[in-house]
Amino acid sequence: MTSHAAKLNEGIRYVAGIDIGGTSITAQYFPVKNGMISKEAVGSITQATVRGVEGHVSQMKAIIEEVNNRVAQTGGELVGIGIASPGRFNAEGNIKPGSNPNMGLNNINEFDGVNLGEEYRAALAGSPAATASIIVQNDANGMLSGMISFIADNKDRDLLKDQHGKEITKAGLYGKTVGLFGIGTGVGNSFVKFSAKGTPEFVTDGHVPKLVINVDPEDIPLLEQSDRELIKRGQKGHIIRLPGNRAGAEGLFSASAIMAMSGIESGRDIDMANPVHQRAVQFAGKYMARTIAVVKSGKSEDVVPENGWTAADKKAAAKASVYLIGGGIGSSNDVGPELIKYTQQELAKLGIKDMQLVRMPPTHAAEYGAATMVPEAVYQNARGR
Repeated sequence: MTSHAAKLNEGIRYVAGIDIGGTSITAQYFPVKNGMISKEAVGSITQATVRGVEGHVSQMKAIIEEVNNRVAQTGGELVGIGIASPGRFNAEGNIKPGSNPNMGLNNINEFDGVNLGEEYRAALAGSPAATASIIVQNDANGMLSGMISFIADNKDRDLLKDQHGKEITKAGLYGKTVGLFGIGTGVGNSFVKFSAKGTPEFVTDGHVPKLVINVDPEDIPLLEQSDRELIKRGQKGHIIRLPGNRAGAEGLFSASAIMAMSGIESGRDIDMANPVHQRAVQFAGKYMARTIAVVKSGKSEDVVPENGWTAADKKAAAKASVYLIGGGIGSSNDVGPELIKYTQQELAKLGIKDMQLVRMPPTHAAEYGAATMVPEAVYQNARGR
């Protein structure tokens, strides 16, 4: 006998959005209505991230099959899956060397050269879920897409403001280049350029966190302390040290670095009244500002030289005048504003006055953004209600 729910949903197509983080993976699935992906998810699955290529692919297979089963039970059809993953991808969809160390198990670079789309499709061969189209892109692109949608839909005029109290609207972004820092286990990054009429175009392959940043000599002891703590926790590779007091940006202001400097294991335990925690957040804000300054200069250097941006990419990113700050730490009601405050203080010292910093409230923007990576042709002819 067909259930009442299945009859109600018969013929409705669904698109899933999956956000892969270094700590957890969240999948949400959205019905297609009138040829468009609804912004309201009807179901969600969250699991702790399994590390290592083999374990990760197995976990993703199980998550995708569970989503497909749930959709099928309602009488619907899962037609597309957008997956936002850590790592920088080349034109063939392979992960660039050294760009996804946070997912590794035994070898921090074991994801180098892996084509996740091919791995997922091979694992799903013969499964009922194999008919769904799978798209894999950089996780920050998905998050930024979702955030822009959130800004467009926002009706609370007091919710989205920059560090100077200026309201942020989608129309206010037209003609500008917008960057994202998603501060979680690592730091996600993406850039989008808006035309004068508001048409978005992603520029660069993201991953500002892999840019080389000069560290002041007086800050080296705290950086070394953080490095030792992360190694003790089995998180080797989070901090990339280079000769001459230089380091990769990610190890300077990621949540992992902040927690290691604070001596805690959860971002929820950051207490801005604690001087040790405050010092860690101040350090992170200082070097987030230094990173913004390097991007603005148009003269960045990558920790892995062959992954460096082209001259065109550097020029495009240098035009960023708005940064959205998200992720578990960046979106935090307590820590986010303090992080932005310290970033603004350092930007002022550097003479950078034309940069807007916007704390994004906690949302599921990443999952919806991942879903929107699925081409419209996959779902736009779906029957909707």
